Amino acid sequence: PLLCNALPPTATTMRCGGTAGVASSLSEDDATAARWAAKAIRTIESVKTVVLYHDGKTILREGVLGSSRDVDAGSPTFSAALRTSVETYAPDLQAVPARVDFGCLPKNAQAALIQPFPGGCVAVACDRKRALSPRDVAKIRVVARRLGERLS
Repeated sequence: PLLCNALPPTATTMRCGGTAGVASSLSEDDATAARWAAKAIRTIESVKTVVLYHDGKTILREGVLGSSRDVDAGSPTFSAALRTSVETYAPDLQAVPARVDFGCLPKNAQAALIQPFPGGCVAVACDRKRALSPRDVAKIRVVARRLGERLS
């Protein structure tokens, strides 16, 4: 029999750029909802970055951040996710030709997920390739849906 000694992907120490926070334009209730969503998503061990985008602007950045303060909603990857309302998961971000679409995430992020919700999306970055399990993706989907319901 063939034995597989494959090791799990190793974690990368992600480098930070920019500052975290919630948009000052949000009401206190919406800011609380955004913080709740980010906290719930960051309970997933490999998730090191959460960026929330709603109503045409970035409303929250938390964790290890990318150099761009804002989600580039006009980029092909984000615009497709927002248009189709289907998550986009890049389990090996370094192999993605459209890596430039993810400026709001750390340059050395290993995996990324964009989970749309009505009027916006959640973007997450992970410190390992193939880091998100189907259960993790389902959790992010539920949190995004609840956030979308709260913000609409």
